[in-house]
Order: sequence, then structure tokens, then C-alpha cells
Amino acid sequence: MSATAGTRRWACPGLVHVDQGLPTRRSGRGRWLSAMAARTGVRRLPPRHTLGSVGLLPGSNELDALRRRVEEAYADYLRDLEELVNIDSGSYTRAGVDRVSGWMMGRLSDLGASVARHPHEGLGDTMVATLERDVEGATVLMVGHADTVFEAGTGQSRPCTIDGERAFGPGVSDMEGGLLAGLYALTAARESRPGRGMAPGPPHHLRRQSG
Repeated sequence: MSATAGTRRWACPGLVHVDQGLPTRRSGRGRWLSAMAARTGVRRLPPRHTLGSVGLLPGSNELDALRRRVEEAYADYLRDLEELVNIDSGSYTRAGVDRVSGWMMGRLSDLGASVARHPHEGLGDTMVATLERDVEGATVLMVGHADTVFEAGTGQSRPCTIDGERAFGPGVSDMEGGLLAGLYALTAARESRPGRGMAPGPPHHLRRQSG
């Protein structure tokens, strides 16, 4: 997958093989980073510049707002986690992998992203969602996979359970929990940082009903 300058992308593949033809890290870090920047359109920061110095990091007030948004959405996150974990989505369970990816695409579409499906014969399709930014800033690429390593039937025989502060089930961390972490991070950013490259989106409680 590659990013396009001026856009923010989230890729949610079932199983993705990437061949970018880039130099290996062993060939030199500087050469590798330059090739990556040229291929993706992501600029490197000038020397002595940090993310904070060029306005890419939120201030303390914005961080507090982000924390509040995340805390308010916690119950929704757990409900979504249970729903996705209970879907059989092993690497070779294509229907389940596409179901998880499709669920993510629906939610990202609700955030205002344009979405595209790239069919993959035999394995889960690759889904790409793009959020256009309205101000100057860094290009962000978020990548994840929708499959787990568990056999068909695991979602029913060992469904998602929550015990105190711990959740158990197939894919609860890798990778359904990871997909949701990215989704909820984007949602919180759009709600709490309007005008900073992400236009306001629908609040987290306006959730798409899954069928």
C-alpha cells in the first residue's frame, strides 16, 4: 500500500502482499527513507525540527479533549470489539474477513471517507478508505489486517468475553482490537480537532447499525 500526498488513508486488508521495490534498510537508512518518501509523497522534516515544532502534535488542551472523547466512547468500543471478535475471520475464512473489512469500511464511510474495494482471488479483499485533509500537514497512512489465525468455528466456541479490565477471544488484540483502536482514534481526532486537517465528523454515538 502507498499513501498519496494530500490525503489520509486507512487500509484494512484481509491479506496483503506489498512489493514497493524499495532499497532495503541494510542499504542505508538515509537512502531507504528517501526512496520511501519519493514513493509515498511523504516529506521528511528538516533537521532540528520535531513534530511539535511544526504543529503536528496537539497541545495540552487538545490532548485533554481527545482523552475525554476516548473515555466517552469506551462502552461503544467494547460493544464493537465483541461484535467483531465473534466473527470467524481466519486467514482462509474469506467471508468472515470480508465481513470485518466491510464493517470497517462502513464506519469509515460514516466519518466522511471515500472507500474502495480491491478484490483478491481466494483471500479477503483489500479495502482502502481515504480522508481528504483541508489544511497543510503531514500525510498519514494507517494499515491493518482483518484476518486472524483461528480456524472456522472459534468465534462461536470461544466468543469474546470481558473479565474486569481484560478481554478474551479470537482477534481481541490482533487484529480486531487494533482495527478498532485506529477507528476510534480517527473518530476522536475528528470530533476534537476540527480545522486541523480533519473536518468535524458525526459524533461517536451516531453509530451505523450493523445488520
